[in-house]
Amino acid sequence: MRIAPGTPIGPYVVERELARGGQGVVYAVRHPQLGPFALKVLLEREPELQQRFLREARTLARLDHRGLPRVLDEGTVILLAD
Repeated sequence: MRIAPGTPIGPYVVERELARGGQGVVYAVRHPQLGPFALKVLLEREPELQQRFLREARTLARLDHRGLPRVLDEGTVILLAD
């Protein structure tokens, strides 16, 4: 699945794809008030992978180190293909 530039995801708007791995894709997105961010999207809808993905985000959100990205938001959005 690829998300086209200009697609809204929650309060964010996709600008471009930054990286793609086996389980997810990272997009450059823009928040209307807060500016640019990176958004990681899980490719699989398997419940176990979704739980691990959210657990990773919540764990990373508790950490503060200049070598780690800062997590500002996490959640679930279902994108349906045309």
